[in-house]
Amino acid sequence: MYWHTLATVDCMVGNSSSGLSEAASFLLPVVNIGERQKGRQSSSNVIFCPCATNKIIPAWRKALSNEFRKTLAGGINPYSKKNAVSCIVDTLASTQLNRKMQVKHFVDLTASLGQNIV
Repeated sequence: MYWHTLATVDCMVGNSSSGLSEAASFLLPVVNIGERQKGRQSSSNVIFCPCATNKIIPAWRKALSNEFRKTLAGGINPYSKKNAVSCIVDTLASTQLNRKMQVKHFVDLTASLGQNIV
């Protein structure tokens, strides 16, 4: 259902890597808020803006504008590869999975710093 959603919505707003990696395949305008994705490769569908209401609203309006949408025609997803499926299948078939690879470990930075982070 996620792919269908990307194909039917007018804009994505947030700071998800999906805005940089998947949304470009749908020529979907993205307003990327904050610096979480800073430095990552992106397509022309992404508008980067600071985490401030007075910056987000104009970026969102720009993303929804016909002028901006016209600039996306013919855009290319920098993360798209023609043989991606076969590469993934080959990698999964040749990789021996173990417990360490299957469990995501959480690191409590507040404990190591000896302070509360808010």
